[in-house]
Amino acid sequence: MSFGIQRKVGFGTVIDVAYVGTLGRHLTDYIAINTVAPGAHFLATSQSPIGGVLPDNFMRPYPGYGGINLETYGLTSSYHSLQAQVNRRLLMACSSGRRLPGPGQWTIP
Repeated sequence: MSFGIQRKVGFGTVIDVAYVGTLGRHLTDYIAINTVAPGAHFLATSQSPIGGVLPDNFMRPYPGYGGINLETYGLTSSYHSLQAQVNRRLLMACSSGRRLPGPGQWTIP
C-alpha cells in the first residue's frame, strides 16, 4: 500500500510526502530436521571402536539419510517508510524578458 501528497507552498516550491508499506504473510521457510547435533563428534558414543569419529550418518536423528528439509509457511514480513521531498524550481530571466528554466532543469534529447 502506498499513497502520497504533493503541496505547492509558493515561490516555485513543492513538498511531496509519501508513505510506502507492504505486508507479506505465509512466506516459505525451510527447517533442517536431520542435522547432526552441535558437539556430537566429541561424545564418547560417537567414537569409532577402531579409532576416529563415526561418520555423520550414524549421528543424525534419522540415520542413513542425508539432509531433510521441512517446508513451512509461518514467516511474515512488513515494511514501512515515510518519504519526503522538497523541490524548488529556479527561474532566470533573460534580456528579452522571457523566463528560462534555471540550473538543473535542462534536458538533453
